[in-house]
Amino acid sequence: MQTDLKKLTAPCSYLDIEKFQSWLEDLSMQGYLLSKHAWTRHNYLFHRISPLKTRYRLTPVSDNLEDWNERPDTEKQTLSEAFGWEYVCTVEGFHIYRSYSDEDRELNSDPEVLAESLRLLKRKALFSSLAVVIAPAVFLLLLAFLIGPGNIWRYMVGDGIMLFAGCGLLYLFTTLKGIDRLIRLLKLTRLLRSRRLPNQYRDWKKGEKRFHFSVKVTYTIGFVLIFFLSMIRLSDEPRRTQPFPEDSSALPFATVLELAEMSDFQTAERLDVGWVIPWSQPFAPKNYECFEAVDVVTADGTEGRFTLELFYHEVNADWLADHLTEEYRKDAQGSFTPVDAPSPAGVDRAYFFEDDRGCPTAVLRRGNTVVSVSFMRMDLEDPNLNMDSWIARTTLKWPAS
Repeated sequence: MQTDLKKLTAPCSYLDIEKFQSWLEDLSMQGYLLSKHAWTRHNYLFHRISPLKTRYRLTPVSDNLEDWNERPDTEKQTLSEAFGWEYVCTVEGFHIYRSYSDEDRELNSDPEVLAESLRLLKRKALFSSLAVVIAPAVFLLLLAFLIGPGNIWRYMVGDGIMLFAGCGLLYLFTTLKGIDRLIRLLKLTRLLRSRRLPNQYRDWKKGEKRFHFSVKVTYTIGFVLIFFLSMIRLSDEPRRTQPFPEDSSALPFATVLELAEMSDFQTAERLDVGWVIPWSQPFAPKNYECFEAVDVVTADGTEGRFTLELFYHEVNADWLADHLTEEYRKDAQGSFTPVDAPSPAGVDRAYFFEDDRGCPTAVLRRGNTVVSVSFMRMDLEDPNLNMDSWIARTTLKWPAS
């Protein structure tokens, strides 16, 4: 007997027992004998042999379903061998046996007993499917609860958009796989309840192309899922806090120091407490979070301080820009007093607020650019250091809507 191994793809699911058994039997007549050792989902290893007539039977594992791929115990193997059936391997809840003679008695002689074994297998399949389907949903709900209902979209453009996308694909993938397995088990159970054993020859070539197409779709979803999950780390630019750059001309927004240099101050100095955090996401390619503080001294020696706190996002979708704008608006409205003011030139939508000291906060949107900015002043007012001046200078840097 030759020992050359060949990997072949099944034309149907092993849960289509009659087709699967017929396929294995036809391959034996073509010189391929199923290996005892190696199989992967939909792919099986075969030994090259001289053409040989065989029979194959699949039986559910015992009612102790701790491991769907466990071997039958020694007693069961001995009993099956006494009837002329050798144990080959186990495939996800089914033992595969092989006989080399048509005279050997049927391994599964009672469809009701087989149906009861399948009932136990179906119950575990249901629990397993529910577990993998529910787990991503529970995770997403828990994550939404932890980050708060008013922070979902800001979290997504900050850290979580790939995580949400990956969990969504995982949910779809596991749901489809679980439903497919349960449907096939239900069909097999109905067959057995009709008191017919699944030992008739069936044309396994019928539906082969459709099955292979469904397998390719499944693998494609799996690869896309792996890609998205890996992109959670690979595509996220690390969010590292950086000192405020000396040259801020490349930033897509105006800085306090830029505005201060437009006024007639004796000195204007940016403090070291300032910082900026740039990052990128696939659906939000340019983002900034920053804090800037500038101390100034006027011509008459009056000292003052101006600070800027800002969140800046350029996103790829209108709907995401809409959600971000609304979240920032609601957050500001919950902390500050709304101020009625017309939208400034160069801005599609603007919301203005003030704190109890009259310091302004604004939520701005132009196209798919969204900004939340708070401007604070201490002990001093200046015509160039205010929200209107900041907006006018910032919109000159924004991408065209």
